[in-house]
Amino acid sequence: MREGEAWRHLRELLDAAEDHGDLVWAINAHAVVSGSTKGLSSLGEDVLRHLLEPELRERLRGPGSGIAESEEAYALTRNTPLSELFEALGLDARLRHHRRPLTAPEKADVVRSIAGEIERSISVARTTAKSAPWRRALQRELASALLWLWEEQMREAGVAQSGNTHGSGRLRRTE
Repeated sequence: MREGEAWRHLRELLDAAEDHGDLVWAINAHAVVSGSTKGLSSLGEDVLRHLLEPELRERLRGPGSGIAESEEAYALTRNTPLSELFEALGLDARLRHHRRPLTAPEKADVVRSIAGEIERSISVARTTAKSAPWRRALQRELASALLWLWEEQMREAGVAQSGNTHGSGRLRRTE
């Protein structure tokens, strides 16, 4: 689990989501593993990608950056980066019905499902006038944490490949 003010703030937002009953399915390991959260996971992936693209646009300015930001946002919502975020947040300790270690794709689905379940809560709140700004903040902070991990890996890759002159140097992930 990562330490620091930003990580603490994100964990506090997760606590608030749990306390308000906004995270029921996403932290149910059995529901995630059995595929019951596929809809939430898909919604969460879309939400995270939508939040990542403008941030990446700022970081990847240049010719053809529109394509690059979409590709990078897609790459950041794949299993490896999301499972790294799962680990960084220590989400394992939050899960219910958790009988065995989760695989990387399952960990990634937990993170996607969190973003999706919060999005669903935001939609419900619009119809009931029960809005809470921390819900959007939680989604933004999840995206920011992914970007922070991405930038950390970019710095490490830059040090390891300081002589690399090929391409843009962006980190490409495979699964």
